[in-house]
Amino acid sequence: MWLPGISPWVRAFTLACAVGSATKGVGAPAEASRVLFLGDSLSIGYFGFAVDQTLRARPDLELWSVLACGSHPWSWIRTTGPGKTTCGYFEKRDGREDRAEYNPLVKRAPLRAIPKLEAMLKEFRPRLVILQQGSNFLEGLQAGDAKNMARAIAQLRDEVLGDPRKPVRRCLWVLPPDARRFGKELQQRLYDLVAANAKGCVLFDSRTVTAYPATGGDGEHYESRATADMMRLWAREVVAEALRLLR
Repeated sequence: MWLPGISPWVRAFTLACAVGSATKGVGAPAEASRVLFLGDSLSIGYFGFAVDQTLRARPDLELWSVLACGSHPWSWIRTTGPGKTTCGYFEKRDGREDRAEYNPLVKRAPLRAIPKLEAMLKEFRPRLVILQQGSNFLEGLQAGDAKNMARAIAQLRDEVLGDPRKPVRRCLWVLPPDARRFGKELQQRLYDLVAANAKGCVLFDSRTVTAYPATGGDGEHYESRATADMMRLWAREVVAEALRLLR
């Protein structure tokens, strides 16, 4: 049931309950596992919160979520300077939580630094890294910056996996859902770019479970009543794939 006028955090909890009940039959990991979940603005909303709450509710998992609006592969890798976001941030681990919510009156959120992946891997030592990344590369790809983007994708893959021939952890790369504001050809080019440069990661093509409505919304983010069922399905399928990789 959709709850108009209720905070996105409450709506996300409602979605998470539905997603969690739908994934009860998915096999559990053999032992307690650590999962690192990184996302951009598509995760700072109902999809990402549902994934976070569903995984966090499992006693066999320990989850660290870092969701940064505007983030892209360059944001997380060690060779770039400090990243920051002023359009929204959510981080949660071990009961500690940091939220920086977007304020439409001032058209920004409180400033937050984006942590580097290398430090998080060293501290947390996850078995699985979920990367919901790529949507903020679509405009750059449209502008012809594919070469630099390919390098960033490959570097992020390398930091997650270590040696791809003998990876030290699993990698689930969640690509963007269908978006009305970007053409089908451009979206396919992004998928092909990630597939070619993130070898060793399992790719989840979010377009297979989404279709952006012909009207309404901003053409990219899934936050309307019309997309509730798709968000629920999208989160459920990503959670199921993450649990499969942990078995």
